[in-house]
Amino acid sequence: MSWRWTDVFRSIVILLVVIGAFALYQALLTDDPGSPTPPVDYRTAVVGARADAGYPVLAPAELPDGWKATSVRYTPGSKWVWHLGVLTADQEYVGLEQARTDPPSLIKTAAEGTVATGTTDINGTEWQVRRDEGRGETTLVRHEQGVTTLVTGSASQQTLEDYVRSLRG
Repeated sequence: MSWRWTDVFRSIVILLVVIGAFALYQALLTDDPGSPTPPVDYRTAVVGARADAGYPVLAPAELPDGWKATSVRYTPGSKWVWHLGVLTADQEYVGLEQARTDPPSLIKTAAEGTVATGTTDINGTEWQVRRDEGRGETTLVRHEQGVTTLVTGSASQQTLEDYVRSLRG
């Protein structure tokens, strides 16, 4: 049996075409989820925020298993603002906002489009319940001693209420 260089060359070309077609299929037809949002360390930020704010900055002592903090920021100044965003184990968003401002201002910034639907009692404190049915979001709002606290997200109202119960100042 004899082989020729042209046969070897032809076999290599066929293999390269098959590999190229597979690579093209992978690139064009598969769903790339992208990189997930990396977790952030909110504990360090909350220590600094509490030292600066002049009011009890709220944050959970610990997040439940499977939850992760994805964003944290605070803006010092006359309208001091604290934000902590987390994802639940079910990948639902929960955002905490606090500012030395009136509720309508913070609602416009962090929960625009929500409509008041009632109130709920959480640990003896009344929170206004707001909803945006179109986006599937629920928002809890409280105003106390000049500070508005808002907890909003795509998580269920029960999850948001449990989150509020976990907050410490």
